[in-house]
This record gives sequence, C-alpha cells and structure tokens, in this order.
Amino acid sequence: MASEAQLREESESSAPTPTTYKPWDTARITDGLCARACLLIGGEPFANKKERRVVGWMRFAFEASGVEPHVIRRCPLLESVDAVEPPFGLKVMWNDVRQDVCTAIMRQCYGGYPPPVATGWHPLLSKFRLRSVGKKWDRFGASQKGKGGKKKGKKPAKKKTAAKKSSSSAAKKADAKKAEKAAAKKAAAAEKAEKAAAKKAKAAAADDRKAAAAAAAAAKKAAAVPPDPERAPTEPSSRFWGVCWCKTRRRWLANYRDADGKHRTIGYFNTQEEAARARDQAVRDAGLEGKRHMNAVDATGALVPKPSGLHNKLDRSAVVAPDAARAPTETTSKFWGVTWNKQSGRWQALYKDANGKKRHIGYFDNQEAAAHAVNAAIRRAGLEGRRKTNPVVDGQLVPRARKANGHGPPRKSRKRRRDEPVATRRRPPPPRRRAAGRDAC
Repeated sequence: MASEAQLREESESSAPTPTTYKPWDTARITDGLCARACLLIGGEPFANKKERRVVGWMRFAFEASGVEPHVIRRCPLLESVDAVEPPFGLKVMWNDVRQDVCTAIMRQCYGGYPPPVATGWHPLLSKFRLRSVGKKWDRFGASQKGKGGKKKGKKPAKKKTAAKKSSSSAAKKADAKKAEKAAAKKAAAAEKAEKAAAKKAKAAAADDRKAAAAAAAAAKKAAAVPPDPERAPTEPSSRFWGVCWCKTRRRWLANYRDADGKHRTIGYFNTQEEAARARDQAVRDAGLEGKRHMNAVDATGALVPKPSGLHNKLDRSAVVAPDAARAPTETTSKFWGVTWNKQSGRWQALYKDANGKKRHIGYFDNQEAAAHAVNAAIRRAGLEGRRKTNPVVDGQLVPRARKANGHGPPRKSRKRRRDEPVATRRRPPPPRRRAAGRDAC
C-alpha cells in the first residue's frame, strides 16, 4: 500500500496522474458517503441545477486555489461542468447530499488522501479537505473533531461590515412590516367579529319584536267579543252603522264610504262599540256628517243600536207588499224608480246618475216612501228635468200612467211556415223559359 508521502510526491509532480485507482482507493473515496454521492461519482447525470451549481462552486474553488490541472482531471464530475463563483458570504447550511458530493470530489482528486497542508486554498476547498478526513465543520465556522472530540474555542466576534449592517436593517424592516400586517389582520378579524355580533344582536332584537307583536295580536284576538251566535241568519253581525265582523282576523272592522263612494277602512277593534265610535269620528273628520248614517247616542252617552229591519225577515208587519191580483205583465210599483226586491222583501228605490249608472237609495216599507226618496235623490243630484220624477198634487203622489198590459202594445205574433197547413202554402212560381225563335236570325 502506498504511503501518504508517496501520494504527496505524486501530487506535487508535474506529470499527469491517471484517473483510475486501485480498489482500496475506491473504497476510501465512497467510505461513509450517501448513495446519491456514490452514484454521481460513478457517472450518474445530475438530477437538477442545484447539484450542477454545487459542483461548479467546487471547480471554481480548485482553480482559485491554484490546484494543478491534472489533479482536477482525476474527477470526471469536475470536468463536466464550468467554474461558477460562489456567492459572497455563503452562509447557508449545506445538506448531507451536497456535503457528501463535495467530499467525494475532494477524495477522488487526491486518491482518498488530501494533502495535510492547504496553504493559500479557497475557504470552500479548505473546509472540504477537513470534511474528507473525517472532521466536522459548520457554516464556514471552526472545524470540529469526531463525536468524541473537543470543540475549539470561539473566535473573537468580527465587526459587522456595511453589507451586513444593511442586510440586518432590511431584515428588521421586513419583520416590522410582517408585524404590522399581522396587527392589521388581527384588527380586521376583531372588527369582523364585532360586526357579526352586532348583526346577531340586531336579528335577535327583531325576533323579539316579532314575538311581542304576535303575542299582542293574539291577546287582542282573545279580547275581541264575537257576534251573538244566536242571532237570526239574515241579521247583520253588528248592531251599528259601518261596523262588521272580520272572520279572518276575528275582530270588528270599521269602515265608511267617502265622498266618491269608495270604501275606506278605519281599523280593527275588540268590540263593536269601539269600532262604531271610531267610524263616526272618521265620518265627522271627512265632513260627511248628515250625508252618511250616524250611530245615535242617548242621554247617558251610550250608543243606540240601529233599527233591525234591513235584513230581518221575521218582522214584516209594516211592509205593504205588491198587489197580488195585478196582471202578470204589470209592473210591481206604480211610481218611477221604485221596484219590489224579493230578496229583502221590501221596496227598493234607485235612479240613474249623470253617467247612466244605477244608484241605490235604500229599502222602504211602502212604495210611497220609496217614491219620495227617489224625487229627493234626483233633486240632490241636479238631474231634475233630465230624469223622470213622481209628481205630487196637494201633497199626494200621482201614480204614473199605465197602458193596457202595463208594457205597451202587444207584440205581433209571427207564425212559422211549418205551422201552416200544407194546402194553404203558396208554391213558388215555375222558372221562366226562353222562347225558341227569339234569337233566330
């Protein structure tokens, strides 16, 4: 086996050394290295640019250290790349694969025995010389012996250069920006949580209001006094003008007609007395007192129910019905604008306004009272002379003139041809024939 002195003499000689070694040299080169480093030394191509860049750094370190070219040629891995200058102040921690690759390169160039003295070498080459002989090293720091060896003393701290100071200030600024961003993000999250809490509280308050309104509505419905269930089917639900029972809401509805004849709703009440008083006040506010029915009040201030004769069919003693002995084609009433209403069983008074629409006036017990109401309504509408009225002589109404059958002359009856006897039917004349010699020349 060759000694270390012989290897040193071989490296110092100017003659090139062959790149093939003995088996013991190969074992020395790959001793303790990872599989990737062994594959690269054995001729495996690079897996990525990082491996090529690290080998380029090693070639630059060899050339910068003045190592002979024939020593560099011993490693085919160095021959396959160009020299690349490592970055200034290389402080990155090398991983195991990069360290093993560089160590394998160092061992292959020197046959497994790097020179013990490396004066004037590049720092990168010096570190891997120590690494190749089994010593540990940090990020370009002091080398260490094996696991059981003692650590060397710490070197005195060097003064920071301008570049280091600028890098540290830039790092501080970056940290400050990160802290500001984190604080802003935290404040935004807090604001978002506060808005969500406010929205939730608002929704809860709205739900409480809805629940309170529903409870109040239920209480009002429970406090409402419904109509008398024992009343006659034809009687109205309320005893007062402008008041009726609402079946859907289960409360009393107050309404009236305005000056244009349109229905106006006032509101819903628990009792029909409250609804009647509210309806009368709304009629007074609209200036329609005297033009609309008003609920009477007695001396004690209590409301007086309206007379129950409008739909009550049980009491008809005051009603004068039409003459039953009249002709079937004769009208029921003797006066203009008066007719008998079978549904209510009373006399109905109505007239046509300026637009030709029928206007209902009311129901009466006899046709004379209905005729007087028709005359008064036509006078109020300013249609006197344009509509027929019932004449009054000495305070008595004069019935209108009637014809024989009450509806004018009888309609002429037309017999159908099929009803005539066959013998009396008139045959159509035969078609005329043209003379034979009239068109002759």
